[in-house]
Amino acid sequence: MNGSDEFILTKEADGKENGASDFDREEWARLKKAERERAYDLIDQEAMVVAASAPCLKDFLDVQSRFPEYSVGNALLLTAQMPNAARLGDFSYWKERGVHIQRGEVGIILLKPGKEYTKADGSTGLRIDARHFFDVSQTTLRPSGVPEKKRDIRALLKALTSQAPCEIRTDDAVSFPENRAAWYDSGTQLIYADKGKNPEVLFRELAEETVHALLDRGEYVREEHELTAYCASYVICARNGVPAGEFRYREIPDGFSSLGVKEIKAQLRTIRDLSGRVCQGMDRCFEREAERSAEVER
Repeated sequence: MNGSDEFILTKEADGKENGASDFDREEWARLKKAERERAYDLIDQEAMVVAASAPCLKDFLDVQSRFPEYSVGNALLLTAQMPNAARLGDFSYWKERGVHIQRGEVGIILLKPGKEYTKADGSTGLRIDARHFFDVSQTTLRPSGVPEKKRDIRALLKALTSQAPCEIRTDDAVSFPENRAAWYDSGTQLIYADKGKNPEVLFRELAEETVHALLDRGEYVREEHELTAYCASYVICARNGVPAGEFRYREIPDGFSSLGVKEIKAQLRTIRDLSGRVCQGMDRCFEREAERSAEVER
């Protein structure tokens, strides 16, 4: 858990949890503020690490694919502390399920919305709290061994193609660059697909080209968005159980690694938002299909 030692705050230190009568509210607020500030520092540090290292970028993408509801900040915190985490819950979450935290385990710090408060100018603000979470691997709960259900690749392709913001054409006369299975042409604003390719390869490359099409706002320079589109497609594949193949980037492009921390986080948010947009649209397709099937069976 890289850099996590500075976040150790034992349950006994929390006066609200142990019911201590001598609980010092001001001291507790000071400790929580310091912990929150350290979390923000770790987010910025990890953003720079992710932008400089292909393996660390891949770790971040894997975390974001497993926890799509997490903000980029929390995904960076998790990447820094426990990138292999699979299922997280705070102390109460596991206790309610009759699961115990193993002795000696250190909580993973994430930032969560807290209570609203009134600012000095009278406006309402939302407090952000640093809270401790534990992965299932840190508990007494053992894997159930229930195999994960996978959707048929052709159903996945159908749902994916419905998310493209432009027409997808299959044209035998098209010459695909680098023997690719799909290609977005910004000039015609069309995606061309080779249906003769392996379905999993086709899914992976259609996902990437769909993201390119979504990014095109006119005068599109593909080379400037290659990393973003690829990373978003990697997350789309991971979320849908489609093998993404070997991670393409052995070295991070200079255009990304030389960015400042704010720009890096903005780029990561774009990856998160675009992959989330496509996956959510696909999920809605599956929901509608399930509803239609249910109506037929009635």
